[in-house]
Amino acid sequence: MEATGDGLTYQWYLKNKTSSKFSKSSVTKNTYSVTMSDAVDGRQVYCVITDKNGDSITTDTATLSKYAFEIISQPQDVVAANGEKATATVEARGEGLVYQWYVKAKTATKFSKSSVTKATYSTTMSDAVDGRQIYCVITDKYGNSMQTRTATISKPAVLAIVTEPEDVAVAIGEKATATVEATGEGLTYQWYLKNKTASKFSKSSVTKKTYSVTMSDAVDGRQIYCVITDKNGNSVTTRTATLYSNEVLRIIEQPSDVNAATGEKVETRVVAIGIDLTYQWYVKNKTATKFSASSLKTATYSTTMSDKVDGRQAYCIITDASGNQIQTNTITFTKN
Repeated sequence: MEATGDGLTYQWYLKNKTSSKFSKSSVTKNTYSVTMSDAVDGRQVYCVITDKNGDSITTDTATLSKYAFEIISQPQDVVAANGEKATATVEARGEGLVYQWYVKAKTATKFSKSSVTKATYSTTMSDAVDGRQIYCVITDKYGNSMQTRTATISKPAVLAIVTEPEDVAVAIGEKATATVEATGEGLTYQWYLKNKTASKFSKSSVTKKTYSVTMSDAVDGRQIYCVITDKNGNSVTTRTATLYSNEVLRIIEQPSDVNAATGEKVETRVVAIGIDLTYQWYVKNKTATKFSASSLKTATYSTTMSDKVDGRQAYCIITDASGNQIQTNTITFTKN
């Protein structure tokens, strides 16, 4: 600082950023000098200059600050409905900052420069905007640049079931668990159940996406489904799943009759529950008088349609670890 006058004296005053008022410093020269530190960062100073006649003037207040170029707050992902404003903001610290946002539509392969050169990116949500990715490059007056994280602008997820709960078969005393996966905003879950002796479904106490219960004779054969509701009150209902004890041999799905053209690969299957199941298929061609054991010993019967196969009948005998057996319905293979 430079001043003119006779017999000048200097007195500097300071106020740290945590102080409420200025205080007299020990500096009495025309230059204020201090080593920068966290304590000094943000300090305000001014000087009172007095001449030999006692006349005084006060300088402007100056601020001492550390040079820091950094991103303080990253832009966040944005969810907005069609017609609403979608806004993402970056907060940075540095000198002479300029901002340049880049965008990539969900159908694009690369980012391109946008017209937005402010700290805030704002657009109106539409189908074209849905899925847009954005980031900002911030440059200070010295030419240093930093890039923000990439944020995504999207519409609220549509309420939909992604994965239905499946039938479950476990041993007595084990956990039987069924889960539903869904998309949507603010989802809530309500499971309903019907035991095999009940005539109608009732609301259960389970309000999570996973239904879990310990298998018992009372639970065996229980049917369950889930109603999923989003924040707007829209609801979807899952398929009905059944909880079984696998200690009881039973057929869940019977094999079906098969119709196919000559040369086509055809198959049918049986779904059963039980412990350590084995399968034996029996067949009778249309010219035969009785059934005979086939070479097929899996849950699925597979063959290629031909004149020989046309009219063939088949059934499967399923055996569990205890030697209990159960027989499927008889099915017929027919050429189209």
